[in-house]
Amino acid sequence: MSIGRRLARLAGHWRGLPAEARRALRTGGVRELGLVLADRSVHLVYRRDRMVLLAQALDAVREVSAPDGVTITVASRDDFARLSELASARDIELFQARHDAGRTCLMAWRDGRPIGYTWFSEQITPDVTVCPIPLPAHAAYLYDLFVLPAERGSGVGSALVAARLRLARERGFTEGWRMISVGNRASLRTVEKTGGRGARIVGEMSYVKVLDRIYPRFTPAGRVP
Repeated sequence: MSIGRRLARLAGHWRGLPAEARRALRTGGVRELGLVLADRSVHLVYRRDRMVLLAQALDAVREVSAPDGVTITVASRDDFARLSELASARDIELFQARHDAGRTCLMAWRDGRPIGYTWFSEQITPDVTVCPIPLPAHAAYLYDLFVLPAERGSGVGSALVAARLRLARERGFTEGWRMISVGNRASLRTVEKTGGRGARIVGEMSYVKVLDRIYPRFTPAGRVP
């Protein structure tokens, strides 16, 4: 990418920062604001992470009901325009593009207002994750679980995860694969609540991102030190 295009891209990131920072502070407080600032600064230059790749047997899914007053639906393209409290304008454009490419989003609603979402896909492609790997035909890829901070801890996240596992099973898949950062204790607990006994470790994915270049490395389970 040329210097001019890179500068234009950075300007686009920073142009929307004030509105995105206000949204993050309003919905998630200082912690959410910190994540947004990191994504618009340090993470544009350098980022690294280490994730566990899990495969979850869909016949072992536990039934988890949505909390009282909450409904979960498969999102239509028009639903993404209503996510302004949960996602940035750039994310909403990405979600619409994912939907057009055949990805499936489930959204949680309370009183007609979206309070969370999650996704699954039949392929692991660059629009899904920065670290695409081959996905077996019997598996769906599960990703991007988000719940409005004020609703966290109420069971909405577990209900969304159970709903996407159930829908993937109904569509003929026998496993659900997902990547979880090794430091993400909340997501690991959600796996346990929704069928952890049927989960196995496929391997470990690590990556380093420097500007626009990503250097991924996948280590199968039998070779993880």
